[in-house]
Amino acid sequence: MPDVDGYELVRRLRNHPETAAVPVVMLTSVDTLDPEFSSRVPQPDALVAKSMEIEPLMKQVKALLAKPAGEGA
Repeated sequence: MPDVDGYELVRRLRNHPETAAVPVVMLTSVDTLDPEFSSRVPQPDALVAKSMEIEPLMKQVKALLAKPAGEGA
C-alpha cells in the first residue's frame, strides 16, 4: 500500500466506530509475529502467510464470518 502499512490500516479501522468491528485477515510474509512488536501494534483477527494455499485463507475467512458481529479474534 503506498501511503500506510497494514498495521496502520488496522489501527485506523479499529479507531473508527463504523469499522471497529470489521474482521481483518492480514496476509504477511511471516507466519508469526514477534511478541514485543505485537504488543505495540493493533492486531488483525487472523494472520495468514503469503505463501499460503487457498484453503488456510478460506478457513480463516469462514471462521471470522461465522462469529457474531464485533466479536473479533
